[in-house]
Amino acid sequence: SLYNLIDRAFIGHMPDVGINAIAGLTSTFPFMNLSVAFGAMIGVGASTMVSIYLGQRNEEDAVHTLGNAFILNIILSIITSVFGYVFLDDILMLMGASENTLPYAREFMEIAFIGNLLVHIYLGLNHIMRASGYPQKSMYITLTTVAINVILAPIYIFVFHWGIRGAALATLCGQIVGTIIVLQHFMN
Repeated sequence: SLYNLIDRAFIGHMPDVGINAIAGLTSTFPFMNLSVAFGAMIGVGASTMVSIYLGQRNEEDAVHTLGNAFILNIILSIITSVFGYVFLDDILMLMGASENTLPYAREFMEIAFIGNLLVHIYLGLNHIMRASGYPQKSMYITLTTVAINVILAPIYIFVFHWGIRGAALATLCGQIVGTIIVLQHFMN
């Protein structure tokens, strides 16, 4: 939600297209939330199991649960991305896009689907990180991804003139960094 609010703030100031671009971005929000919910669902469920296993000092099953969550997030992200690409215009129209706003929504979602795998992995593993004894690190990673989006969105939108794709790319960059940090944490 923070990513979306940040993107809206900057997209709203785009000359000549702000209103239609914001409306287009708004129509992406339900599908983005659904995708994020799948990643979080796996992470929350797995984090509960990891926490129980670690409490029992059963590190082997905790590691297996982590691996299963990782694989399940990859599978689910691929399914949602393929489904989303195939039915993108229909989904966006169902979510409220119009003929005027559809091109903006499509531009944003095409980039978002590229990062869908990262979102699933990042959110899923971030929940497990929190439950395995690193809640502050998890929070700092989340804040870092948001800060990256805040810094890069205006640069990509206004300096590079990438418009709504720039907003999506700024979000994607934040998610890439978050995913790398979370993966490094668990590899260590």
